[in-house]
Amino acid sequence: MRVEADQLFGYAGYSASVAVGILESNSTLLVSESANIVTQGDLVVGAYTSDFTYVGAISDAENNGKLAASGGAYRRQ
Repeated sequence: MRVEADQLFGYAGYSASVAVGILESNSTLLVSESANIVTQGDLVVGAYTSDFTYVGAISDAENNGKLAASGGAYRRQ
């Protein structure tokens, strides 16, 4: 996932931007009915997901600017 935000507004020397990324990810593993599994204890089956996440917000109040503020938030569910 890649989320980038440029400034929302730039007026009278002020600039702001906000970037929000929400990732909902599920991993599933299928053991088909044709599988022949013999165990003498617990059977642990797992799946692994790998991903790259970038969330960035950019603000620029330029040379004579008064204030530039940026915020970024990321949540994985």
